[in-house]
Amino acid sequence: MERTLVIQASKDTKYAMFNDFVNGGRSVSRAIYEDGFLKLDCDIVESHTFGFCSLDIPIDQTHFEEVDLSSYSRLEIELAYQSDYNDTLLIYLDNQERNQHGEYSRANLNVVKPQQGMKLYQLYLDEFYVPSWWFLSHAQTAYAKTKFDNISSIRLASGDNDRARHVQISFRRVKFTGKLIDETSLYLTIILIWLFIGCVETVRYVILVQKNFAKTRKFARRLSEVNQMLLDEKDKLEDQANHDELTNCLNRHGLNGVLGKLNDVLMNENEPASVIVLDIDFFKKINDKYGHDEGDRVLIKVSRILLQSVRRSDHVVRWGGEEFVVLCMQASVSDAERLAEKLRCLIASSELLTGQPAVSCSFGVAQLSKGNFVEGFTKADAALYQAKQQGRNRVIVAE
Repeated sequence: MERTLVIQASKDTKYAMFNDFVNGGRSVSRAIYEDGFLKLDCDIVESHTFGFCSLDIPIDQTHFEEVDLSSYSRLEIELAYQSDYNDTLLIYLDNQERNQHGEYSRANLNVVKPQQGMKLYQLYLDEFYVPSWWFLSHAQTAYAKTKFDNISSIRLASGDNDRARHVQISFRRVKFTGKLIDETSLYLTIILIWLFIGCVETVRYVILVQKNFAKTRKFARRLSEVNQMLLDEKDKLEDQANHDELTNCLNRHGLNGVLGKLNDVLMNENEPASVIVLDIDFFKKINDKYGHDEGDRVLIKVSRILLQSVRRSDHVVRWGGEEFVVLCMQASVSDAERLAEKLRCLIASSELLTGQPAVSCSFGVAQLSKGNFVEGFTKADAALYQAKQQGRNRVIVAE
């Protein structure tokens, strides 16, 4: 059984428009409801700032309250897209949050290569990611993973093309879908049932122990088997929670446990540590040209090269999408640079796409200072950006 949440365009649909006017730009946007569509027309004008326009649609159209979408797994959005030039469409799910610094909105992003005309796009929530520009502008927020527990709106924005152009986005409907009971909750329910059964059996057999010692020994063996089954299931759930299902690399949750050990090493043993951030070049084009299944196979092959090539003390993390992080324990920045160059050559020389041109990666490397992973990661991410700007398929060490 599934749960659904649907927003259908109508003349009563509430929305908000934004464009680069807020940054001093000169783009002009307007929205109307017509023939079953909520249409955004935007004339993007070149200026000193990046030109864009967006249409924000509240998830709760009645009370305008935030909605918990963490139990939903995918969304289907039906829209028509027109642009003068090749472009992308940015789809954001804005999550409202608060910390000791105040309130802020987390940008959960999925980039779509739209086709001209009316299309139905299906997106999975685990394909969304927090863009690096958001993480860098919210340095006080150490948690950089996507969150969907307090979503205020879905935002449709013009894409990455920086040319002056006319863009029209015609929204008809969005549908969120998810299971009524997620897999983790089901596992926990089963475990609780097993625990309850174990308790009942314990009480029953304790009463009978004085009458039949043989039955008590049989119960003890049975209880031991149940306990071992629970421990095995617990270990399995912990491993699933800490690793990316597709690549078997650590996920960001798994990285949090490693960072505690890293801080102990940096603070107490005075050992150096470094971080490598890498990104598969032109991965979006691979997905668009060969399909997401082939893209997943490329991710699996790249992660296999990483896991087989790093040292036992290093940790490989799938940061999000096509981006990976290698945490190099007890390694200077020179050691990390040599490792990054080795990985770059291995990936570039491997046949990741059967019978197709080679796939490459760009790398950023930085030294980690005591107790501050975020600072080192930020430098490595900036170095990765330089590698992209300088032509890709290269290693750049942060200054």
